[in-house]
Amino acid sequence: MLLNGKPTELLLRSISDRLAGREDCRNITYTVRIDHTGVHMSPMILVFPNRYIKEESSKIDVVSWVHQYKLTALSLSDLVFGTYQFCKEQDAKKRRWKRCM
Repeated sequence: MLLNGKPTELLLRSISDRLAGREDCRNITYTVRIDHTGVHMSPMILVFPNRYIKEESSKIDVVSWVHQYKLTALSLSDLVFGTYQFCKEQDAKKRRWKRCM
């Protein structure tokens, strides 16, 4: 990872771990932008809060899910601002987060 801050690394890894098992998210390049207004992800992907709640009306976006269920004590001031992409490496076998300049 090309990151400086441990909280940023935890946030990005939590997002990719949550979406790793979904077939519809396998060949998508995620882009996460962290700035003074918040954490923004494109494309916005909706997930169920847990495995027991499967109502369409209960879906939340994955960034909110990470903040509510994984990293509750994380604040915006702990994160390293920038744009990050989760894309395939050159050998096309693994994907990882890269910071875009």
